[in-house]
Amino acid sequence: MREYDPFPIEKLPLRIKQAVLNEFEGRCPTVLEVASTPDSHWLTVPNMGPTSLGQLRSATKGMRRKVGIPTLSEVQDSELLLRTRQLEKQFQCLRNELKTHRAELQMRGISLPFYYSRSNDQ
Repeated sequence: MREYDPFPIEKLPLRIKQAVLNEFEGRCPTVLEVASTPDSHWLTVPNMGPTSLGQLRSATKGMRRKVGIPTLSEVQDSELLLRTRQLEKQFQCLRNELKTHRAELQMRGISLPFYYSRSNDQ
């Protein structure tokens, strides 16, 4: 399988196939397009969870490496630790900003719907 070949979408379960087609506006993408889409983005696509992503990635096995996109399993421990720490710092900053915004909304007498409740971010 080459990077500009059509992605073998027919090998996937219907739900994942539909998620891929929706993501690419109804057209079948190339192997490279699917391989170069980050996991973090795929996980935001409706009907695409970790298990579905695993099935999708198995269809492009080795392609990410071939086109120079490292997978997490190929990243050195030190790089992975550094990136994890950076993400934890970003998460903490966002959490603090969220608390500030909630406090301001509360002071203004604006209540959030239940699905924005404090319990969802802890």
